[in-house]
Amino acid sequence: MLFCVFGEVRAQQNEYNFITAGLTIRPIIPSDFLQTATIQVTGNTADENEYLRLTLEQRVGYSFGMVVRKNFTRRFAMETGVNYVNRGYDVRVTDLDSSQTDEVDFNIASYEIPVMAIVYIRLGEQLYMNTALGLSLDIGARAVANNTRFFDHFTAIRKFNGGIIANLGVEWRTEFSGTIYVGATYHQLTGPIADTKINYFRTSSGSDASIETPLNGTYLTLDLRYYFHESLDGKRPRRKRNRD
Repeated sequence: MLFCVFGEVRAQQNEYNFITAGLTIRPIIPSDFLQTATIQVTGNTADENEYLRLTLEQRVGYSFGMVVRKNFTRRFAMETGVNYVNRGYDVRVTDLDSSQTDEVDFNIASYEIPVMAIVYIRLGEQLYMNTALGLSLDIGARAVANNTRFFDHFTAIRKFNGGIIANLGVEWRTEFSGTIYVGATYHQLTGPIADTKINYFRTSSGSDASIETPLNGTYLTLDLRYYFHESLDGKRPRRKRNRD
């Protein structure tokens, strides 16, 4: 009896224990709910820039990359990969005395290496819901600089950062054509991803002033993924039906 039970458990482990890879593309969605879609800073008398207001608004960005998933059991897996992330922003500077406003847009590029623990909840024969939680190493790519007629803009990237990831989605496991996944990810960084500074040139009096603010990179994404049918370690993914 013990031999039969052990053999059944071993077969079940082999049946679910495999490694697969996939591709992901993720639109980044600005959200006032996250309190990062708009950042507004006004100068103060001590810095002699009280007439300046700096406004940063997040635009729609995008992310794409490759993921590798290690399945251990029918309900648990781990996932990692590398993602390229491009965040878009509009920076607007307002002279409060003259109501003069000028703006310019810029993009910040970075790379992410996430590690997530995944729990499966079966909804149907080939339909599963996933809940995931994990950590991420975020690596900034390069600084950004541009200018307008009235100001110079410079954003200095903070090279390394950490993040906490929460994910929820559903996936459809086809019979022979891989897995299609749709979900959403909340990415909370442990600190700012960059520091934005503006040097303003006041044409009426010729006086200059500067203002700066840290830039928060927390975001919400819509996740679209495709996992290939063949596993990386040569083990055939589970395809038997009518079993939970």
